[in-house]
Order: sequence, then C-alpha cells, then structure tokens
Amino acid sequence: MPRIFKAHAGNIAYRRPRLRVVLVDERTILRRGVRAMLIGEPDLEIVGEANRVSDAIALARCLQPDVVVTDVFENGSGIQAIRDMRRECAGLRVVMLTGSRNQEWERAALTAGAHAYVTIDSPIEVLLRAIRAENSDINFPAISGPGAAAARDWTETPIEAPAAEISAREREVLIGVAL
Repeated sequence: MPRIFKAHAGNIAYRRPRLRVVLVDERTILRRGVRAMLIGEPDLEIVGEANRVSDAIALARCLQPDVVVTDVFENGSGIQAIRDMRRECAGLRVVMLTGSRNQEWERAALTAGAHAYVTIDSPIEVLLRAIRAENSDINFPAISGPGAAAARDWTETPIEAPAAEISAREREVLIGVAL
C-alpha cells in the first residue's frame, strides 16, 4: 500500500477512526434502542451485540472493540465481566449503562475498571460523552447522579470493615482466603 506523506497529501483532512462499540444487555428492546440512538453518530460503529456475559467476553476477545457498553445484570455478573474483558483486551473502555442506582454496584463497577457508570434515565449526550471519553477522568456526577462523587472517593480510599463485627473463626477463614 502506498504511503502518503503530509507534504504530498495537500488538503486531505485527517479523519479520526470510528470508535468500535459492542453493546451488551439481556433486554433486547433496550439494546436495540441504544443501537438506534448510536447508529446515527458518525464517529461510532456498532460492531457487535450480546445478551449474555459469556457472549460479551467472547465478542470482546474476537472483535477487539474500543468500547463495551454493558449492564450490571441481575446477579452482578457484569462486574466480573469487566475484569475479564479488561484483562483480555488491552485499551478496552467499559461503560456501564444500567437502570440500577445502587451505590454498591456503582462502586464495584468503577473498582473493577469501568470508565463510567451511566443510568438509563440519563440524557443520550451523557452516554455519548462517556463512550467518547479517552480516559476515566470523567465528570462522574454529571454521568450517574449524586452517588457518583462518593463512588470516586471509594476508589481512592479503601473502606475498612469494622474488625469487631466478625468472629475469630471468620477472621481465620478470611486470612486463609486472602493467602
């Protein structure tokens, strides 16, 4: 393939490559709705969809997308999927799009490596900003609501469980698991 050097290119405008996006949600109607909203964006390309976590991990491994938009899922399996996808796909950004305003899920998602936690009642501009963000230094309160500032603090300072609330045997088991 011939190379085009800047001096020979003249007025050819540089066009940023499209972001490759995979959508993951167990609810088909929500997934199709998000797809319909994103498909009109010139800088985004939907390269795959999945309705199960195992399919999402396989798609991420196979397609190597730039961004995965996913949900927490009822049993929290989306949280483990974030870790798995980020481990297998270098540079992957994960945006959680969920109906859950649960601060525990939000904290877990951000700790697992999600770049943003967006609730489904947010404006589409918030989702687009989260997808396009190059790093995780996003204005979390604008994305996910009042609990997000606390979630950012949680990722910076670990929470210590009160030691007095667990028995000696529970402490032994915990130490054994940690080791």
